[in-house]
Amino acid sequence: MMVPFPPELILSTNLIEFGPVIDVLTSIISNGGDEELIWELEWDEDWISSNPSNGTTLSENDIVSITVDRSYLGSGSYNDTILVTSNGGDENISISMSVVSVLSVSPTYLDFGSDTDQLTFSIMNIGNGLLSWAISDNHEWLDVSESSGTTGNETDHIVVTVDRSSLDAGDYNGTISVASDGGSVELSVNVQVPFPPELIISTNMIDFGLEEESLTFTITNGGDEELIWTLDYDDNWLNATPTSGSILAEQDVITVSVDRSGLAAGDYNGSITVNSNGGDQSVAITLAVPVRLVVSPTYLNFGTYETSQSFTITNIGEGTLNWSITEDYSWIDLWPTSGSTTTEVDEISVSVDRNGLSYGSYAGNIDITSDDGDESVSVDMQVPFYEDFSDLDNWTNDLWEIWNSTNCLEPPCAMFYQYGDADPDIATMSTYVDVVDGQTISFWINQGGLEIELFINNILIWTKSSGDPPSIDLNGTGTIEIKFVASGPEYFTAYVDELIID
Repeated sequence: MMVPFPPELILSTNLIEFGPVIDVLTSIISNGGDEELIWELEWDEDWISSNPSNGTTLSENDIVSITVDRSYLGSGSYNDTILVTSNGGDENISISMSVVSVLSVSPTYLDFGSDTDQLTFSIMNIGNGLLSWAISDNHEWLDVSESSGTTGNETDHIVVTVDRSSLDAGDYNGTISVASDGGSVELSVNVQVPFPPELIISTNMIDFGLEEESLTFTITNGGDEELIWTLDYDDNWLNATPTSGSILAEQDVITVSVDRSGLAAGDYNGSITVNSNGGDQSVAITLAVPVRLVVSPTYLNFGTYETSQSFTITNIGEGTLNWSITEDYSWIDLWPTSGSTTTEVDEISVSVDRNGLSYGSYAGNIDITSDDGDESVSVDMQVPFYEDFSDLDNWTNDLWEIWNSTNCLEPPCAMFYQYGDADPDIATMSTYVDVVDGQTISFWINQGGLEIELFINNILIWTKSSGDPPSIDLNGTGTIEIKFVASGPEYFTAYVDELIID
């Protein structure tokens, strides 16, 4: 009869090394005897587990899976011993394991720009075990939602907040440091504190001169925040477009135009005020309104009988031409004597009054004073020589008399009567007159039976026998002598009236 061998514990290994990565390894429990082996595993550390942790075997092999859990362990080396107890003896299995946590931070650059207050970065453990981390920063204007923590296989999200309230405008750079048992990472932080809106205009003066009608200037924002602007001006000859707007980085072009129509000549000054949330500035506006006085014609010749003519005043420039007129002789009359003109033509009526004037040529001037200087119109007029023979004061007279009779054309007239005596008389009367080349001389006679002769400069020009008195053309300019001579039989009469030179 065979006596059975008692149970005997046999292990496939007494050392299991998991290293930094392996989570599960196996050990084989065998029975070296013939009787049933009853076994059980014991250990101290919570990071070790076994499946199964006890069992029985006769001749089969029991495979035991041993698992390590690094999820809550920090980086480092870990060791423990599994005690295998059985009815066939006890054995030890040495367990070794390492935990390697690896810090990963994303992103590593936070750009808050000028208007972002919060951004987020993530902390991850791309190794194993439990990553312990702590956060610090180097500026008071930086704040993080968590300053420390642990990370296994989850992702921790950290909110970073910036406070610009105490910062001056400009660019700021900071650092957030993440230290851990799996390494350290620094995050770069950029923050812009925007410059407030700042109004910048391209010019503070626009000169339109004499001719320009439209010019421009630009509005620019020298800050980072939105510039809101409006234009203000009062002069009705000034216009600008657009009159309001808002800009960040672009330029706004302002078109300024002026309207000279209706303005008197001269220099004008105005301004456009640019009001904004980035300050106020003014653009001075200057322009000149030119006028151009044109007078036409500048010579009026009324001749001998014409009494009314006119000339015109025109403004060929821009704006309003103000004018006034004066004359230097009372025999000239004007209407109107003042006014203003833009584009219309002003007609000035000129009349002359010969009443009470002596025979001769008259010259005068009409003076026009205006915003564009002065002009003058020359006026010529002739007062015809007219002798009605109401007196003979201007005549050298021998035997002629002043006579009021129906025998005159228009009483009175000059009359010579040949009295009856043995010695007939010859009557003469003469005077000197200034004449102009081209004038004519005319007169009326009632012959009454006597011979009448007309001499000019002692040259016989006309006699009674020549027929009715004609209009006689005068050649040359200067002083002439006019002489009437009457002669003939007794008791006859000669009459002369209405002597005219024109």
